[in-house]
Amino acid sequence: MSSPNSIETFEEIGRGENTIVYRAHDLTLNRQVAVKQLSPQAQRDERMLEQFLKEAQFLAQHQDENILTVYSVDRSRGWIVMEMMEGTLADKVAQGPLSFDLVRSVLQQVLRALNFLHRKGKLHGKVRPSNLLINSEGRVKLSDFEEVGVDAEIRVPTGSMKYLAPELLKSEFGPFGPALDLYCLGFTALELLKGPSFDSLFPGTGVGAIDANTAWMRWHTSDDELPPIRQIAPGIPDDLATVIEKMTKKHVAERPATAQKALDLLRDVPIKSFEVAAEPVSKPAESASKPTSTNAATATAAAAASTAPTRSGTTSSAKSSPAKPSAKSSQSLNDFLGKPYVLYPLCALILIGAVIVGLKLRAARHPEEITEVQNEEIAKFPSEELVEVHIKVTPDDAIISIDGQEIESAGQTKLGKYYNIPVGEHKALISKEGYKSLEPVLKVQSVNELPLGPFQLVQRQDQGNEMPDPRPALPTQVRGVKDAEIDPELNLPTRIEVVALAEKAPLVLVLIKPANFKYGVEGDLQPGELAAEDRLPERPYYLATTETTNEQFEQFAEATKQFQEGAWLTTWGEAGSAANQPIRDVSWEASQAFCNWAGGDLPTEVEWEFAARGAEGAGFPYPWGSPMLDMEHANLFFGSDIAGPVAVDSLPSGATPTGLSHLLGNVAEWCSDIYAPGHGEQAQAASFADQHAIRGCSFAKSSDDARVTWRATEKASGADDIGFRLMIPVANAKK
Repeated sequence: MSSPNSIETFEEIGRGENTIVYRAHDLTLNRQVAVKQLSPQAQRDERMLEQFLKEAQFLAQHQDENILTVYSVDRSRGWIVMEMMEGTLADKVAQGPLSFDLVRSVLQQVLRALNFLHRKGKLHGKVRPSNLLINSEGRVKLSDFEEVGVDAEIRVPTGSMKYLAPELLKSEFGPFGPALDLYCLGFTALELLKGPSFDSLFPGTGVGAIDANTAWMRWHTSDDELPPIRQIAPGIPDDLATVIEKMTKKHVAERPATAQKALDLLRDVPIKSFEVAAEPVSKPAESASKPTSTNAATATAAAAASTAPTRSGTTSSAKSSPAKPSAKSSQSLNDFLGKPYVLYPLCALILIGAVIVGLKLRAARHPEEITEVQNEEIAKFPSEELVEVHIKVTPDDAIISIDGQEIESAGQTKLGKYYNIPVGEHKALISKEGYKSLEPVLKVQSVNELPLGPFQLVQRQDQGNEMPDPRPALPTQVRGVKDAEIDPELNLPTRIEVVALAEKAPLVLVLIKPANFKYGVEGDLQPGELAAEDRLPERPYYLATTETTNEQFEQFAEATKQFQEGAWLTTWGEAGSAANQPIRDVSWEASQAFCNWAGGDLPTEVEWEFAARGAEGAGFPYPWGSPMLDMEHANLFFGSDIAGPVAVDSLPSGATPTGLSHLLGNVAEWCSDIYAPGHGEQAQAASFADQHAIRGCSFAKSSDDARVTWRATEKASGADDIGFRLMIPVANAKK
């Protein structure tokens, strides 16, 4: 991590009521960043300073792929150092309406971020285009948080009243909570569809409005409703129209109850990224003050703490920002330079200097043309485009040479050290005394080059050293999900998918990293449960986010010519709904065979329960971490007719924080263990011989008995309410 002292600030790129945002450069990690500085007057207000720093703490503690990243804080200077963004959705709206696909992608990303926040008990409070930033990959991130708890009081946000939920002004519209953010997001989505003409839909708010803010507040608190979305945006897809109409309802009770429910209304399609101007990575020798792209400089007050307009007369207080000359002194200098006896010689000197600099640059770029060099090192790479290539080496002090030239790291990220290497194919040599060298070929293709490591050097046995463990690895049957984050410790994706199923019936798994946890029950035991003890999963592993479906098992059966006939083809429920329902009535043997084909295994009981309750035990008694148990969370028997299984992508409220669905209810799930008798079952132990454990209850089990520590067993042939879930271990990984 870089210290604030290693941050060099440049020009101002944004300003709020109490903050200024600067483009800056992290000298330690050689990357562009943004610095948000609290104004000197605000820094003297202890309450305002604490609120400012709380924002940074909140962002740092709640990292998500769609939330702005904070790198560091300097309290003494009133600084928050953040990732540099390329622009805002406010910039895009000013240019005109967005396509339906882009608006849907914005909603997908922001709803996921809001779902993440709301599950943490936090509201955003100020969802609007200026607080939706675009990063260098064209993805959308939330910024400028109010840092408000769901059950806390909230103040009316500063700035434009355009994005104001009615419940903030009149309690008759309902209590404020997560639906507040959904209203503002729905209003934002509608503006993205209309562009600059959006304001004209509302009386008194368009161009030339005398008091637009009053008009906005009057509209939000009136009984007036928006015209039909299909009238406002002809041709809009049904899913997009439905979700916007529901989110922009003025009464809280008429909006979706959660961000996840709103997300479920949208078609599940790949994210469409915004186009951003890509710049080649600068060479290490170039100055850190090289100008950024225009887009990067326009990430203005969206990154500031307030969207209030700029106050005239306020000056920059960043210590590293250059002073601006007065208009009078600038005019005097211009008059002096305009004199012929000054201007002509000056132009001649500039021309001569440009020729000299041009010759030097040409020489630096093409060292093969230089015939004589004295006291000067010339780079052996003539290419003008350098790419950040991430390489992680064990041991980390090994020497890396490219095309016979030793290179040094330009910085480090969670992906490992990165090196500036030209586009093209290069012979690498990774070596250290006492180790076997590696000679990989590096094919550097573009500025978006993915990590090429890690590499592991193995100590030579002839020197008496033990062979180190190989690095963590995955089976060939799986691959990382596109855009999945990389775990910095294992250097593996946090989400993977089964390759053979990816096209027709995708099966996604999430990474579970071991930690000590309380296994079993402290206190009163139900039949079959185990008394509490401290346990630790044996290894990192991936667990499928859903149960295996009929369609996925059918793909396996067709590929392997196994289990072509069997009760697993049974349907229960509406015609045509079985493909995405969990497979059931499937034997333990068939379940294990599917898992082996996919590169994994059935989970052990310890692995299953750890995934359900987590290291901190938040998932006891229910995986979703709250004491609420109803039909919105789990498909169990609640005293009415047994309805059978539901689709594996239903009931999102019952998912764990890591995204695992239906760990309680729907179908019970096979585990790999032979069942060990639990509470009250010692007398029946003999009858359980060679039977495998099942976990998770099922749609046929009473909700009165349901919790994550429920255990049972069944004959290996299975039953009509038992299915299974895939587990894939991380090979060679330590606890």
